Amino acid sequence: MSEESYTLHLPDGYVPPPLPGRDEWIAALRGGNYEQGNKYLCRYQHYCCLGVLCEIQGRPKSGNALKYFDGSDQFLKPQNPLYNALGSGGTFPQGVVVGYFMPRYTLAECNDNGLNFGQIADIIEAVWAEPEGRAES
Repeated sequence: MSEESYTLHLPDGYVPPPLPGRDEWIAALRGGNYEQGNKYLCRYQHYCCLGVLCEIQGRPKSGNALKYFDGSDQFLKPQNPLYNALGSGGTFPQGVVVGYFMPRYTLAECNDNGLNFGQIADIIEAVWAEPEGRAES
């Protein structure tokens, strides 16, 4: 995917909330083992950043050309352990906005509108924290 320029706005006094598995997800996005795609969690082995998350979580999947994680091909479902933190589309915490061309409020919007996995990993790293005691040494 192209490398769009973007800005990340964090509210004054922002404290990144914990996101279990954050570091493993970031490593997977930066690792080069997943081909980036858009509009679907996974289609023809091309992954959305949220599809990479589902894959490393080992979420139940089905389908052939499309991978359905937890029964969905496009969004995180409520049974995903990070659904409460991310919502269905990787919603940013209140006040966090990624800006380029138009403001983006979810990871899915960033993925589907020109940001590459490295940029998305940088955003995840800035917006969420690995819970204490769970970070890799």
